[in-house]
Amino acid sequence: MASHQCSPLPRADLDFGGKALTIKPVTRHNTIIVVGVAGLLTMLLLQLALSVRLESQTWDEGDHIFAGYRSKLQWIPMLKEKLATVSNARAE
Repeated sequence: MASHQCSPLPRADLDFGGKALTIKPVTRHNTIIVVGVAGLLTMLLLQLALSVRLESQTWDEGDHIFAGYRSKLQWIPMLKEKLATVSNARAE
């Protein structure tokens, strides 16, 4: 029976300014870790991209602008009435 083991890639020594950089062999364990980290980062980016639409500061800005406009319309007649009362009280 023949055993089928994955042989690692050969080591390579590269020279960068007098410092040797040794590339370690790629193993199945390293590949699983890299794929796992890439998958988790992809999930994080998707969650951020899909949730920012619902939680942005301008999501309900239109409602607040309309509410402020309506509130201002209600306060203007009341303010005119109070100012008229104060000016009438001063006149007397």
